[in-house]
Amino acid sequence: MKYLLFLPALIFAACDSSGSKNEQAESSTPEVSEEASFESVLIADDANLWWARTFADVNGDRYQDIILQDNNGSGGWLGYLAGNVDGTTWEKHIIFEDAPGGGKFAAGDLEAADLDGDGDLDLIGVEHPGEWTDADADAIIYAFYQDGSEWTTAEVGVIPSALKDIAITDLTGDGNPEIVTVTYNAETLSVFSRNPDGEFVKTMERKIINLHEGLDAGDLDGDGLVDIAANGYWLKNPGSLEENWPLDTIDSRWFSQEEDHWARNATKVVCRDTDGNGKAEVFISHSEKDGYPVMKYEFDGDQWQQEVILENLSAAHSLQVEDIDLDGEFEVMTGANRNRAINIAEENNSTIPDQFPVLLLDKRNGEWRADTLNTDGVYNLLTGDFEGDGDIDLIRLTSHDMKDMYLMINQHN
Repeated sequence: MKYLLFLPALIFAACDSSGSKNEQAESSTPEVSEEASFESVLIADDANLWWARTFADVNGDRYQDIILQDNNGSGGWLGYLAGNVDGTTWEKHIIFEDAPGGGKFAAGDLEAADLDGDGDLDLIGVEHPGEWTDADADAIIYAFYQDGSEWTTAEVGVIPSALKDIAITDLTGDGNPEIVTVTYNAETLSVFSRNPDGEFVKTMERKIINLHEGLDAGDLDGDGLVDIAANGYWLKNPGSLEENWPLDTIDSRWFSQEEDHWARNATKVVCRDTDGNGKAEVFISHSEKDGYPVMKYEFDGDQWQQEVILENLSAAHSLQVEDIDLDGEFEVMTGANRNRAINIAEENNSTIPDQFPVLLLDKRNGEWRADTLNTDGVYNLLTGDFEGDGDIDLIRLTSHDMKDMYLMINQHN
């Protein structure tokens, strides 16, 4: 598969990291590709290992807020940044300094949803000492129910070792979402369901060889049931959580790395039906290593058809699939985690890159093309309509350990 990587004429620098926050907002520099352009605005300059992030309208002002757990390496608070469109930094709101059990919050991923069906947004929080403190310690998952300005707490359950990925989806088709988790070290996938009385029960706990990072859900075979994709595996939904879910392989390259290194078998996984045929395709990248492609997989009823989107991208710790330019076609968003890509080069005694691309990948005339939106790096990219104008904007950290976080405003409208 031929691909075009960097388009130098289309590369623009992000906001400079020097100067005051207001100065940066006022002097924001457009970032432009051939198909999409973005204006980058600094919205926080004190990110502290904000690995676990998601977004939703927490405060009811119709703007998306960023929900996060602080200091996921060693544990911190649970709160959110209040979204706005006035070009200033986003106000921080700490909901809980400590978890219900007295410890701190820490995880590698975060989600929010209406868990009890009352129309209010509910939050997930994970009590854990942090991956960098004790990755093997049990993690306790909590649901926080919103009632006006008050929050009530319910324990969801316990998983063995730190939480690496979480998904909230309706696996049973009854209108009530399940909570699906993947652990950091324990090779365990768990599913929690909420009973009519409001209590959560663990309805699945599955030990899967080399399961480590990468999780999403979607109807992968077109039978109307939501399946689970994790780390290159496929768990087919048999129609009930009480039955055994068959485990099959999408592509073993993503879970067959046996070397003794914490970065082995670390992936980003997205399930999305991009062609409207009722079957979600699976997109996978390697989040922590070099030498791996960005891939697309589609089940043809018998086997998984593979398509290379990009031949290689180091530390591709971001993967999203969205219609960025509103043309009815989906694009793939990915990019290099800046400081992890530097670490990889140092580990391999190779040349340290001078660019860490943020890429928009678009298929045109049968070939995948990569437009570079930025060369400053990206970690756990969030995509959503943060302005409320109908198009997809981006939230970007340049690296897992950098302080600055940007809102990249889509200039389509």
